[in-house]
Amino acid sequence: MFDQPETMKDPPPDPRPLLMTNKDGPSRQRSLFEWNIAGHPHAEGDASNSGMSALPGTSSLQNVRTQNQCVIPDEDPNRGLSLDSIDEEGDHFDLMGEGIGDEDDGGEDEEEQDFNADSEPAQKHKTRQPLPSAVKDEYDKHLSYLKQTSGPRAKPRLYETLQTFWLPQKANFFLLNGSKKPRPSQLYNHRWFYWDPDHLVEGGLRCPNCSSHLHRHGFTRPRRVVDLQDVFYMIGQRHRCPTCRNPNTNECSLTFNSWDPRIVKNLPPALSAEFPACLSHRNAIADPVLAVMRTCFQYGMGSKQFSNCLQVLHHRHFDALHVQYLQGILSRVDPDPSTPYEPFGTFDDRGGFSGFVPSSQWLRGMYDKLIEEHGSEIDQKTAMLTAEIVAIDHSHKVCMSINYKCTFTYLLF
Repeated sequence: MFDQPETMKDPPPDPRPLLMTNKDGPSRQRSLFEWNIAGHPHAEGDASNSGMSALPGTSSLQNVRTQNQCVIPDEDPNRGLSLDSIDEEGDHFDLMGEGIGDEDDGGEDEEEQDFNADSEPAQKHKTRQPLPSAVKDEYDKHLSYLKQTSGPRAKPRLYETLQTFWLPQKANFFLLNGSKKPRPSQLYNHRWFYWDPDHLVEGGLRCPNCSSHLHRHGFTRPRRVVDLQDVFYMIGQRHRCPTCRNPNTNECSLTFNSWDPRIVKNLPPALSAEFPACLSHRNAIADPVLAVMRTCFQYGMGSKQFSNCLQVLHHRHFDALHVQYLQGILSRVDPDPSTPYEPFGTFDDRGGFSGFVPSSQWLRGMYDKLIEEHGSEIDQKTAMLTAEIVAIDHSHKVCMSINYKCTFTYLLF
């Protein structure tokens, strides 16, 4: 009997690519062209370069050169470390609630502004940092859209046609599958809110000081608003009062932002309810976050712990965008393999994502502001309660300043 030749076994199929983070060795991060994915038009058949077995029908692509594209940024070995451990001089809670980002660089001041750049009030404020490049590009694009008007009263198309306050935006899925290579700044994809009640109030806005009709004076700088898992930005209008004079320059140069609390207070209740945030000096916090923070404070969670919770949620959102970016790169057919993909960046990169999480001190200030705004209502509620339990402050501090021999004599009165 003749020995039967052994049957040729088909080579095992190549596994689906995984997200590698190393840059060298067998576990290095690989380009899409190193993986023999079925149906990939640029699949490579040279096993010596990719370390993977070649698929049938790829002999014509033997001379394709492999290009490694790293989208994971380098780690800085000299970066600072935060040691959350208890030592003899402090408690681990002292390292909580520090926040991320500049709290004094989220927008314009809320006081009455002088649009004359040479005036004294304009020089006393802290110099602002330029807008992050991704935010500035979106801001310029939205301004060109907001200048488009329609209708007999020349309202913005956002109000007249779409009838919404939120500017439209594409979903990240469609950005990843466009004809051009996606950029990380596209996936940041911040939400934008436009607030201009001058178009929505009969007769326009009035000056909160003298009730004169306000004149439009250009768009505001973007105002950053802290939400539960990210930040969004608001765009408003500046309005100049033709009557009020600046006390320093004696010129009619006072302007008000469209979200000035005195202006919002005088709006119809149905319109003012659409405003989504509570303002600070140069930042803002979304109403849902403020409501959650009030509940947490009332049930025992402190401002430091709440600030850390926001950090976890914001970093989780950033990591989800990062993973979506990497997965989108792996799943798309690269139209231009000669151009590498851009690294996604880090959370606190000023030139990139520019993440922001408020500190515990800022959160306490916003909570105190909320309580002070409703102080008269709280006092009225307390005065309406029945006297079922009455407590009197038994303070004996007055006795400390009286002669010891006369103490009991004074207490008899």
